[in-house]
Amino acid sequence: MGVVTSTLDHQIDPLVSLREAWRVLKQGGFICLWLDLREDTDGRYWWWKQQPPGTLYNEHHQHAFIKADIEELFRLASFRWLGMEIYPGTYQWPSTALVLGAKP
Repeated sequence: MGVVTSTLDHQIDPLVSLREAWRVLKQGGFICLWLDLREDTDGRYWWWKQQPPGTLYNEHHQHAFIKADIEELFRLASFRWLGMEIYPGTYQWPSTALVLGAKP
């Protein structure tokens, strides 16, 4: 099983990283992602989505994700979506999510 821990939002191109994970996994292999997950009502997220490509989300993160973003990245990388467990954040931190997919 491949495991990516809180790094997808630091990648220059998360899709390239997921496609590489797909390439090296055996057929029937699993991928688990643990990542920060923004609310789809987060105003800062929507401001960032409207910025030119390459705009950093903040000083530590290249990207930010809502659930729909992760589902789309999995689809584009050819992973089969197995599910997502969301762990609520606090006033200081966003929610985190455990995401599971498989290489068909």
